[in-house]
Amino acid sequence: MCRSMMLGAAASAILMVTSTASPAADVTFDLKYGVLAGLTGDPAPDGQAWNEAARLAIEQIQKSLDRLKISVIKVELSDSQDSQGSPQPGVEGAQKLVNVDHVQVIVGDFYSSVTSAVATSVTIPNNVLIFTGGTNPALSKLNAGKPVALVWEPVAADDIQGKVLAHILAQELGAKAKVNVAARNDGYGAALSAIFKDAWTAGGGTIPKFVVYNQDQPTLDTEAQQVADGNPDGWLFIDFCQTFEKLTQPLARTGKWNPAKTFGSDTLNDCAAHGSHNYPGMRATQANASSGTSGPGATNSFSSSGSASAGSNATTTSVLYTPSAGVLTPPTNALASSANATTSGLGSSANTASTTAMSNAVPLSAFTHFQRASEALSINHQGQFPSVTISFNLAPNAALGSAITAIDKVQSDIHMPASLQADFQGTAASFKNSLSNEALLILAALVTVYIVLGVLYESFIHPVTILSTLPSAGVGALLALILFGQDLSVVAIIGIILLIGIVKKNGIMMVDFALEGEREHGKNATDAIYEASLLRFRPIMMTTMAALLGGLPLALGTGIGSEIRRPLGIAMVGGLLLSQALTLYTTPVIYIFFDNLGQRFSRSRSRESSTGTVRPAEQS
Repeated sequence: MCRSMMLGAAASAILMVTSTASPAADVTFDLKYGVLAGLTGDPAPDGQAWNEAARLAIEQIQKSLDRLKISVIKVELSDSQDSQGSPQPGVEGAQKLVNVDHVQVIVGDFYSSVTSAVATSVTIPNNVLIFTGGTNPALSKLNAGKPVALVWEPVAADDIQGKVLAHILAQELGAKAKVNVAARNDGYGAALSAIFKDAWTAGGGTIPKFVVYNQDQPTLDTEAQQVADGNPDGWLFIDFCQTFEKLTQPLARTGKWNPAKTFGSDTLNDCAAHGSHNYPGMRATQANASSGTSGPGATNSFSSSGSASAGSNATTTSVLYTPSAGVLTPPTNALASSANATTSGLGSSANTASTTAMSNAVPLSAFTHFQRASEALSINHQGQFPSVTISFNLAPNAALGSAITAIDKVQSDIHMPASLQADFQGTAASFKNSLSNEALLILAALVTVYIVLGVLYESFIHPVTILSTLPSAGVGALLALILFGQDLSVVAIIGIILLIGIVKKNGIMMVDFALEGEREHGKNATDAIYEASLLRFRPIMMTTMAALLGGLPLALGTGIGSEIRRPLGIAMVGGLLLSQALTLYTTPVIYIFFDNLGQRFSRSRSRESSTGTVRPAEQS
């Protein structure tokens, strides 16, 4: 069915282009097609078949044009994009087909939600035709008010199928019969089941159990028991073959379900062809099977309201499945000639009868070929996508950061296509992620320390005095790492962050004592910080030496894992040595400078406030 639908879409697109073109002999038309289908994940089986059918159909059209010696029209398949069965990837894929590949026709997705999003945001604004396998009734409304229909729906919409299903069940089970309905919980299942429910109840039928289930659940035992209960006259299922099989297994265990009284939507027609199972006696509608069609594809056709136009769906008896033998028994007349096959040809009215002879099977060699080749035993995946892992080791004395930079540069230079993505894994990914957030981490630590110190000392300025000890510690850590030939690894960065807590205690000891001398004893800034430097020198040296000597085993240690801890110890020791040598001199100077600056601003604000209070009296 996919291939015939593709042939019809390709031929229709060619006629539309040629009907609006100039007949000049020297004008050629390059009609570019693009395929948008679910090529990975759950939609992959149908999406890949859809993609292959489009390729074969377009090849057939071009061959026909060549045989007819029509050289003014060239047909080609430009590209195929993966919609993943979701609107957002579908829109991105359609944008590439339209804006990069410049296609005029998109062979669209089975999913109505994808088609709706793509048509609304991409194809209709760009006057690009989209051919869809979606069946949601809302799709036909997208062409409203447009001079040319840009959304084509070769498959009957769900509003027609829902009414046909109600008509079929009324003929088979009786108009007043009780039917349990089970539908998948998505747009397709909700829309079709709602249309059937309205049509069925309007005709006098009842629905004892109406079950909407999550098709992604690992098991459906509870839902199967609900569907089987109520002693109904029949069942209707709206699902896809792969997930329907997950429901039928617990259904069979209930002992209440009878496949011979079961009906399904068109997506459950011939599940064996999709790698699943068919069940004896179960019938499903067949998309685009017209009323009056004969042959195995539509052994029992029904016409809604007695009109031929309403018979766009037909029930078909499923292929027998024998669990014990594990084989499928095909119908005996699968290749029998059909003397009354109904076709809907290009340019002809619907339901026009014509004779089609099918006396022999098509040989496999007509469209396939065989060859021997070496292939991988398995295909690795990263998420949902096939992946290839390329590993690398570092040369002696080479840094991981330099290697990552070189790999990124090579990746940029080779200009990989958009469909091929590269990323790091393992240690390289951890290193890259740590560096990407390192600046924010250090900034957050500094802001937190500033806020705590500001609240502690009730000052906006002197927390900066304390934090002024940190740059020397960072410079000392980096110099020590360079001196000993160590990389700025994740462990070394942890050592630098550790220095923030260790080094700032020098400033805290001096500033705390100096502020107390100013506020409690009335000393000026110079005398206060001088006395603080003398009295706090010994505890400063004691705490610094304790931390420094604690880092020496990390820097000088040997044994298993010592190479991982060594950058941490070197960063600590180097930062403490340089900061201790500098902050004993720089902290008093910075304290006096900021204290005088703060007093200057305080006096300025005091003068402004006093001036503001005197002016009203002078005016009066």
